[in-house]
Amino acid sequence: MEQGYRPNREFRTIEHYHDDLKDKMSTLREEQLRTKPGKDILQFIEAVRGTPESRQYFISWFNFYMNDLSQETLGPLRKELRRIQDEARETNAERSKLNDKSEKSEDEEKKLNALTNRDHDLLVQAQEITKKLDSGSLGLEHFLRELGQRFEAQKTLSCKRYGCGHFIKPDLLPEVAANLLMNGYPLEILDGDVGRVPIKWVQAVFKVVASRLKNALVCAIAVLGIQSSGKSTLLNSMFGVRFAVSAGRCTRGVFIQLLKVHEDLRDETNCDYIIIIDTEGLKAPERSLRDDFRHDNELATFALCLADVTIINIAGQTVGKDMTDVLQIAAHAFIRMKEVHIKSICRIIQQFVADLSAEDKNEACTQSILNNLDEAIAAAAKEEGYENLYTRFSDVFNLKRNDEVQYIPSLWQGSMAPPNHRYSEKILKLKQIIVRDLKLSTRSIEQFMKRTTDVWNAVKEENFIFSFQNCVVALRYKTFQHAYGKWVGEMKR
Repeated sequence: MEQGYRPNREFRTIEHYHDDLKDKMSTLREEQLRTKPGKDILQFIEAVRGTPESRQYFISWFNFYMNDLSQETLGPLRKELRRIQDEARETNAERSKLNDKSEKSEDEEKKLNALTNRDHDLLVQAQEITKKLDSGSLGLEHFLRELGQRFEAQKTLSCKRYGCGHFIKPDLLPEVAANLLMNGYPLEILDGDVGRVPIKWVQAVFKVVASRLKNALVCAIAVLGIQSSGKSTLLNSMFGVRFAVSAGRCTRGVFIQLLKVHEDLRDETNCDYIIIIDTEGLKAPERSLRDDFRHDNELATFALCLADVTIINIAGQTVGKDMTDVLQIAAHAFIRMKEVHIKSICRIIQQFVADLSAEDKNEACTQSILNNLDEAIAAAAKEEGYENLYTRFSDVFNLKRNDEVQYIPSLWQGSMAPPNHRYSEKILKLKQIIVRDLKLSTRSIEQFMKRTTDVWNAVKEENFIFSFQNCVVALRYKTFQHAYGKWVGEMKR
């Protein structure tokens, strides 16, 4: 739960809502403290506190066992989900053919309505299966999430009231997560299930990391893109990290991984560690069914503002409307978040481009999208009173382009074919360019933690813009609000 979020249809004062929310939070924390830690959690803590060698051995077998444990349940569900997705594609293809006709017969109208209803039913079924997949999977992040919940509960409430027998030493919990983070394992900083950053927990983990790394300098790289567009594969290939990859929705929320910079590269990067930020795929089908714009908009804004360099990852030669809508809202939100002063570089990368030599066609597609973004940002800045500061998208987020690495071929050319060597060559060039971008963006771990806190607090306080699909819809709503207020005033007079 977050105190900065306000329900859209709640006819109560914000003070009453905050009081009720605090009471509910306190009740939930009490329930957490009354629950004794499970044997599995205690064994997990003990194993992770061991030597680096034993820790790595344990985590490897832990992940193997967890994957094997959930395979019996998840296998049939994934098969059923693929069947529904295939049927949905066929249904959409038939609908498109009928919609393209300028004149339709009565039978064709009936068929179109039936296809529309069937498409909706398939989306509902896909949503239900996705929920089962999410609840049926269990991994390292769920155990760390449980440690974070217990840590925040113990820090929030006094142990004297509930008995210290159920307590784990509070300082021990962030130490466990810090051990894993420093050994190269991902740490969840934004819970994808509830859309929340557990600030106290994340601060405690970074405090432990900062105490061990002393005066180490860090910089952050994030990747943002539509679901299943190759984001995690891109990071894994570029930096040799271990983010989960598979068909469908893998990453939920936002994860970070700490990557030590080799001594030979420290002068070039001007930092000791690189923080890699992997984000959940945007525009997942189960969210689009509910017109849930808030989650994706908040996540994209958080990642763009947190990272020093953000890779905007696009699948294919064209940048879809879904991605441009999210980027518009993220930039508009940044304009409204006046207290957050950041400098962030963005690079657009288009993967799975078959014809890398078609430069004119590729450039025309990209330029069209950038023009749309510029128009939306100019309109948003004018509405917010910042038309002199922001006239283009690159005025908000420093957008850099390099045609040499913007278009990247597919990693795999076929099911039995070896990896595409051109993919590796492009990724290496992209990595070299990004490393140069990072040189002027280093900071201490404490400063990175402060930036995380400031950005998340600003995202929580921004209650208006995240609810809309794009800037055009948001501006239309504000125009309607002004007109409605004027009409009401006239009627009262």
